[in-house]
Amino acid sequence: MKEYWTKKIYKAIVLCFMLLFSLPIIGPFLSEYQLNPFDYARITDVEYKAVVQDEPENGGSLLITERLTYDIHAASSSNTFWELWRDLSEDVDEGLKVDYTVHSVKQILPDGSEIVYEESPVLYWEDEDYVSSNKELGPGKWYHSKGPYNEDARQYECVFFYIDDVYRDEMVFEIVYEMHNASMRYADCSELYVAMYSGTTVNHLDSFKADILFPAKDMPANGNYE
Repeated sequence: MKEYWTKKIYKAIVLCFMLLFSLPIIGPFLSEYQLNPFDYARITDVEYKAVVQDEPENGGSLLITERLTYDIHAASSSNTFWELWRDLSEDVDEGLKVDYTVHSVKQILPDGSEIVYEESPVLYWEDEDYVSSNKELGPGKWYHSKGPYNEDARQYECVFFYIDDVYRDEMVFEIVYEMHNASMRYADCSELYVAMYSGTTVNHLDSFKADILFPAKDMPANGNYE
């Protein structure tokens, strides 16, 4: 029995020495691959401009231009971000469900120059789908995934942008899109319903600037309202 415990103690001592000498070497590699709760891509700054399009025969629409700043913080340099996204609300007001037409996506560089992204014909789910040597699938692409939301079908009302691998950086994008059925027109007035940002998205905003513009030609006047 004494010999058994002697072997156990000897093995424990050897293991401790191995850990003491190996941790300084393998520590950085372990920290690189460990799960990190601070792995995120957050929208921190928004400049929002919406121009009302009053349509007498239909639910009015908004032409929206957004400039979004993303704070991207991947947990490790070996597991970077290859896509960003902007959720679009799926509100229903007065029986009308809003839907969207996305017109363009641009990346705004620090010097003010722009990179125009191209629309992708399909939605990609795996990094290797759109990271290719010939660049035909991306990065530099965007895709509008139309709702309604269905997690099982991987269906979202959302705009995705496919980017180069980003570890820790800030990126700025400009999106132009239309929100249909944003307003209801009655005999004497129109009511506008706008859901800009909600849920956990707003928790990380540092600044939000918004303009909602009503063209003078659409204001109450003869021929516009009874």
